[in-house]
Order: sequence, then C-alpha cells, then structure tokens
Amino acid sequence: MAALTTYRIHLEIDAVSDLGTRLSLPQERGLQSCLLTVTSEALKFETTCFGVKCCAKPFLVRLAQVASNKKLVMPSIQQGMVLQLEQSEEVSLLLKIFVSGDISRLYTNIEAQRRLAQGEVLITGWLDPTKPLSQKAISFLPAGVAIKILNARAKLDSEKVDMTAKIMLGSEFSDG
Repeated sequence: MAALTTYRIHLEIDAVSDLGTRLSLPQERGLQSCLLTVTSEALKFETTCFGVKCCAKPFLVRLAQVASNKKLVMPSIQQGMVLQLEQSEEVSLLLKIFVSGDISRLYTNIEAQRRLAQGEVLITGWLDPTKPLSQKAISFLPAGVAIKILNARAKLDSEKVDMTAKIMLGSEFSDG
C-alpha cells in the first residue's frame, strides 16, 4: 500500500447548477482550516482548530466523484485549485482548496490518484529481453514523453476511427 500524503489546507465549498451558475450557499465559517489526506480511493478532509484535528467527522470525497481538477493561480493570493464534484441527485459541488506555497505537488498527487481510480493509466515502459527478469530489466520513457502520449491518447478517444496523432519528442527524450 502506498504511503498516504497529508496537506494543511483552507477549504471553501460552493455549489453550481447544471447550467454552470454558482449557487449562493450560506457560509457560516468562510474558509475552513483542514487536513487533506489523499488516498488511492478518496480525499479525506478533517477540520482543524488551531492546527489540531477537531472532533468533527471527516468529510470524504470518492475520487470517482471528482469531475475536474483545475489549478487556481492568481497574483498576490494563495495558490489553490478547484475540484468539481459530480453528484447523482444533488447539484455539483465546487471545493476551493488553498495552500501556502506551491500547489503543484497537491494537484499532481490528486490528478495521479484520480486517473488511477478512473482507469486512465498508461504504462510507458518495457522489459528488456536481453536482461534477466528482474527490476533492472524494466525501462520507462521519461515523464515528459509519457505525459505527451497520455494526452494524445485522451484526445484520440473522442476523434473519429482511424485518426492518428503525431507526438514530437524533443530534448526531454533521452536514452539514459
């Protein structure tokens, strides 16, 4: 089992209609201080008071509910991101998450777990047949190349049959 990653965040929850219109929710507390734990199946939000977990029950969000995950970077304001949650019978929720410092690590962690949960995984590696079967026989393409391949595959999912995509490999591709 992979190690769990926990972040100190500030959370604000909004609702959005099917037409994309923001609905006004009564905000009793405004931004809530939370600990966010990213697991392989869910995001767990635990309210904190003065940096310590409160008695409140954790708020769990299944990764399958996360319809989109977008970074929110504005000058002179804390970096954050917005998660849109799809609900079956209720309106969609927007979770606005703000962190001190760089949002990239949290964003990448959530996106990776979300893609794994949704089956959007592409293994860009191979077994070297000239080496004995072991961990040393496994080789992977550089991360930048793997991302280009995954994005091209995602784009082709909605294209006509027999469409192709060309991926330009630049300086990020090397043999070692």
